[in-house]
Amino acid sequence: MTPDVATQLAAWRKHDIPAAWVRIVDVRGFGGADTTGSMAVAGDQDRPPIGRLLGGVVDDDVRTLVVPILDASRSALVVGLSVTDQPATDAGMVCGGRVELLAQRLDSVPVALWDALRAGRPATVVTVCSGPAAGATAVVDDTGAFGRTG
Repeated sequence: MTPDVATQLAAWRKHDIPAAWVRIVDVRGFGGADTTGSMAVAGDQDRPPIGRLLGGVVDDDVRTLVVPILDASRSALVVGLSVTDQPATDAGMVCGGRVELLAQRLDSVPVALWDALRAGRPATVVTVCSGPAAGATAVVDDTGAFGRTG
């Protein structure tokens, strides 16, 4: 994630714009795909998403799938999506596949992540994906600064 994207997401959070940050937690198939991306989706459909996943092949589905967590008491949700070969090859991949995505409410991501990324510093994010603590998140940057939620 670039410092510019981190700045946009921090602004969404600061202005209490309901949004979800979506990242890949497991991939099967999708030969030739970049699996390192993430995406942010605002609850109001007037704001375009920030970022892309798997060359954009799942982006429309992601927008629909994350809306329920923005109105729920849950801070995170893991969703699975399957993509057939034709849409995947149209997006430049060798084949289709299945992806598991973690959709997390932006307000549950520690501010320490956005601070580090805006400053161009690396950071590690760990989020619990299931169980009663789903959505609990910890962030550690290269200075040892630590933030957590949940």
